[in-house]
Parts: sequence; C-alpha cells; structure tokens
Amino acid sequence: MKKVLSYNKKAISPLIATVLLIGFAISLAVIVIFWGRGLITGILEKEAPFSQGKLECETNTAIDIGDVACYEPENFLIKVEVKNEKNTNIQKFRANIYGGQDSSFSTVSASSIDSFGKRILNFKYGSTIIEPVERIEILPIILYENVEVTCASKKLDVVLIQCK
Repeated sequence: MKKVLSYNKKAISPLIATVLLIGFAISLAVIVIFWGRGLITGILEKEAPFSQGKLECETNTAIDIGDVACYEPENFLIKVEVKNEKNTNIQKFRANIYGGQDSSFSTVSASSIDSFGKRILNFKYGSTIIEPVERIEILPIILYENVEVTCASKKLDVVLIQCK
C-alpha cells in the first residue's frame, strides 16, 4: 500500500512576496540615505571653516618683506620687517629657519599684523642652527571662524644677512 503525504500548507502568493521585497528594499535604502546624510553633514561642519580659511588665504592674504631682514648671532635672533598687503588680519607667523650644513629650526611668532600694516618680527632660534643663518621661510597664519589656518601658498623665502 502506498502512502500519500498531504500537506495542507500554502505558500504566500508571488504578488505579496514582491510587495514585501520592494518594501524591504525601500526601508533599507531610507536607512542608508539618512545614515549617509548624517555622516556627510558631520564632516562638512567639521571641515568647512578650514576650507573657507584656505580660500581666504588664497584670495585675501599677501605679505612682503620690508627694509629689515637680518640676524644677530650673539642673541640667536632674526629680525624681519613684514608688510601685510591685503585686508585680512594676520594672527601669527610660522618661521622655518635654515642654517649651514642643512640645519633647520621651526618657530612661531605670536605677533599679529592688521590689514595693510607692517611690523618688525623677531624670531628666536635655537643653538641647533649651525652658523651662518642662511634664510628664513615665513608663513602667515590667519584666524577664520576660530580656526587657525596656515597660508602655506603665501610663504616668503628670505635670504638673511648679519645685522650691523
């Protein structure tokens, strides 16, 4: 005698299965979109002031050297007159000082220069510089929305002589 197995279970219809799959795909897409939007918004809020500051560097920042550019070896001091030629206030200056035998030293001057102003900046350098001091690179630092931005593209490379 043959035994016949009978199942009384029915599967869901193809139409309902399709609707469920489309609903799941839409739900997943909405979750990914909101997650991505939050991620991108967070990055933009964090990086926007820095990017705007870089733009401010390119468009409204320019410096030049005045009449003074020398060093005093006995005081480990460099004096450079810097002129601000644009309408952005410069908050600080970063200096990279180069001496003999490829010795170098980096420092920051807290001196600020208002728009279209000029000032003699004093940079102290350490004894790690091998005399004579040959040159100095001066990079302006501006403050944009409470973010310090170094204007590396606006650096000045100045050859120094010994002060008289």
